[in-house]
Amino acid sequence: MAMLDTFTALDFETANSDRTSVCSIGLARVENGRLVERIHRLINPLQPFLYWNTQIHGISAFDVRDAPAFPEVWEEVGRLFGDVVVAHNAAFDISCLKATIERFGIEYPKFKYFCTLNISRRFLKTPSHKLDALARYYNLPSFHHHNALADAIACAEIFLRLERCGDVCAYERDFLECAGKSAARRAKSGKTAGVQMAPKRRADSSFKVFQNGGGARESQACKSAMTTEISEDISTANTPLNNALRAARKISPVGRISYSAKPSYQKDDSFFYNGPVDFTKTFFVAGRFAGMDGSYVRSLITRCGGKIADDMAEYPDYVIAGSRQDFCAPCGEFPEAVYIAKKLNIPVVGEASFLRQLPE
Repeated sequence: MAMLDTFTALDFETANSDRTSVCSIGLARVENGRLVERIHRLINPLQPFLYWNTQIHGISAFDVRDAPAFPEVWEEVGRLFGDVVVAHNAAFDISCLKATIERFGIEYPKFKYFCTLNISRRFLKTPSHKLDALARYYNLPSFHHHNALADAIACAEIFLRLERCGDVCAYERDFLECAGKSAARRAKSGKTAGVQMAPKRRADSSFKVFQNGGGARESQACKSAMTTEISEDISTANTPLNNALRAARKISPVGRISYSAKPSYQKDDSFFYNGPVDFTKTFFVAGRFAGMDGSYVRSLITRCGGKIADDMAEYPDYVIAGSRQDFCAPCGEFPEAVYIAKKLNIPVVGEASFLRQLPE
């Protein structure tokens, strides 16, 4: 059989157990057996981060504060999903892609995909078939496991080597067929695609990273600015993938700042929406208020004919933010819902402006 030497290797990292919570994507484009393009992007999942997820990949809510949401990233990377995609444990990465595409109502791409985990289980008699174990089996350079780009490059190299072991055609899967079955099940159950938020949990802003070779965790120093991408210089395009993997080893974990850093949004006049408020619309109430509690704020809104959203998944027309600092808020000074609103371009109305515009 002809070697599959043109493909895109994919790896996702997620913020929590929800498949739509992708917070990082790594892509390694291989053409004629050569690495021609590398892409690494942080993604704002618009969902909270779980402690253990951050412990695995080192990405926290602070790191993705200014990162684009998935649709914006897809505009850039969607072109690489047109022929063959390779992933290690593709059941996870493909399900993340499918669920996130459905969440944002994006058109399904057309491609075939392979899983290096399943293929390695068929051809290799090794104690473990995990990505880092296979990299050691093939004597590949050490790398930052769970760094999406480094994992994607390692997956690409492993796939090329697995092809030499035998015919991998039996492991080819069709993404549209996979997505079609899901769509059929969803239609049968009456569910529709749309943005859904994970259950609210406290987002963890601590971060620990796995160091090369030792597996030990240690705190990363606070960076002066967040790095949201890895350089896409493809000067190594005409060198073996092995060299690219060695280069990936030097990539520091992306975009980390410590929990002591302040949010990128500052509490000034430009942060809040200062225009007129339509009190017949839907509102989400967030934070602590001066001289009143959240239930009283909600009652004021309903008296004016407005509706109350119980969750940001309902896409309220406005978010009303309390003026008192919330030290327990997972994202810093403001509650998490406020940052989700800013990312979704939902007007955030400050307490003073809200009270000033209340109809008499």
